[in-house]
Amino acid sequence: MFYVSDTLTKPHDGEFFSLRFNKRSVPRRFWHVGYLVYLIKKHNIQLVHAHSRASSWSCHVACKITGTPMVTTVHGRQPVHASRKKFHAMGDKALPVCEAIRDQLHNELDVPLEQMEVSRNGIETDRFQRTAAPTNPKPVVTIVGRLTGPKGDLCYRLLDECLDANRYDIRVVTGSEMTERFEQFTSTVNFVGYTNDVPKMLSEADLVIGAGRVAMESLLCGRPTLAVGEASCVGIVDETNVAEAMACNFGDIGAKEMNIDFSTITALVEKGLSTLIAVMPPAR
Repeated sequence: MFYVSDTLTKPHDGEFFSLRFNKRSVPRRFWHVGYLVYLIKKHNIQLVHAHSRASSWSCHVACKITGTPMVTTVHGRQPVHASRKKFHAMGDKALPVCEAIRDQLHNELDVPLEQMEVSRNGIETDRFQRTAAPTNPKPVVTIVGRLTGPKGDLCYRLLDECLDANRYDIRVVTGSEMTERFEQFTSTVNFVGYTNDVPKMLSEADLVIGAGRVAMESLLCGRPTLAVGEASCVGIVDETNVAEAMACNFGDIGAKEMNIDFSTITALVEKGLSTLIAVMPPAR
């Protein structure tokens, strides 16, 4: 295994090469492609796996030059423009993490269905085990996500409009730095910051609010989970809506504009807090 990225902060097995994919000028892209061709040939790479639009473009060209098989995991909605329709730059196979992304790639970018396979976010399932409900003196509502971009907008509105800090112990778990608009909440909300012990953090919550991988890990820990992401609100996940939740990556993928009725969130939070443990369908 070899890793090529702007940064790599997680533990990993294999050699790491730094390449600034976020620098997308034409000269830089030629450099990216040339360097990738060099690495592929030097280390006899037999498969390339890209994880972002910038890296997939450079990897696609490098793999065409070297004749190397390539797959791309697609984590979110893709921008739509004429050049993107003609040049998908995803290698031999696209792996969207949910059905909503697959459908957008097919309907808006004309990517053939046979070139795609839904491949959901990977979870270290042995780390996330069902636990008993915590005995907190005050219900702990844990929000997990960024404080920037659409996720930041979502978190702000949840804190500003939906969650009563007098009734709940509200915890925000994030790797983002504090921004000015969130400072008004610091006296009543616990901004935990980043944590390496995600299972412990989830097990301490009476209700977890999140989307994508966060929702999946929370459910594996048996915690009641309000699936709401930057696109939509699925609600408290149970056997009646789990298929819908998985299809949109638990609310993260949908139409271009956020489509959430925030007036319903308070009642959903109360519904989740009345559930001691997440109800999920039997494993198949």
